[in-house]
Amino acid sequence: MGIRNGYSTPSYPQGNGQAEATNKVILAGLKKRLDDAKGGWVEELPHVLWAYRTTPRRSTGETPFSMTYGMEVIIPLESGFPTLKSDQYDEASNHERMYDCLNTIEERREVANVKMGSYQQKLKQTYDKGVRSRPLVPANSPSVTSSTGLAGGEGSFVTGASEGTEAGVGTSGSFVGVGGVGAKRNAGG
Repeated sequence: MGIRNGYSTPSYPQGNGQAEATNKVILAGLKKRLDDAKGGWVEELPHVLWAYRTTPRRSTGETPFSMTYGMEVIIPLESGFPTLKSDQYDEASNHERMYDCLNTIEERREVANVKMGSYQQKLKQTYDKGVRSRPLVPANSPSVTSSTGLAGGEGSFVTGASEGTEAGVGTSGSFVGVGGVGAKRNAGG
C-alpha cells in the first residue's frame, strides 16, 4: 500500500511552553474542584475547560472563545433566567449582529495581537528593572589557547568590576563575579 510509519517530536519550544502553561491552569482548576474525589476528574473536566475558555486573558483582554468564534458566549445561567440580554433578543437582528461579528473577527484578532505585544513589552520592562548588566572583562588579558578559554589554566575574568575590586579572583581557571557571586573556583585559587 505504500504506507510508511514515521515518528517525530514537536520542535516548537514556544508552543510547548504555551501548552505547559495552559495545562498548569487546567490542572489547578481540576484540583480546586475535586478536593477528595480524585477519580471524578473526567466529570469535572468539561466545566474547567468551559471556565478556561470563557475567562478573559490579561494579555489580550479577550476570551479564547471570542477569539475563535468572534462573539462572546452566553453562559448557561443566562439562558435559564430572564436577563436584559435575553429580554431584548430578536432573531433577525441577532443574525445581523452575528454576521457583523464574523466580519470583524480578523480586526479583533489584530487588536488582541497588539495588546499582547504591549503586555509582553511591559513584562519585559518590569523584569529588566531588576537586572543589572555585568559584562565579563579580562583581568590580565590572558591568551586564549585552551578549551577552557585560558592559556594553560592561568588568568582571571571579572564581571564589570571597577579597577581594584578584583577581590576573590584567582588563577587556575576561576571565573568569579564581584564579591564571589556566581563563583566557580578551582583548588589553589
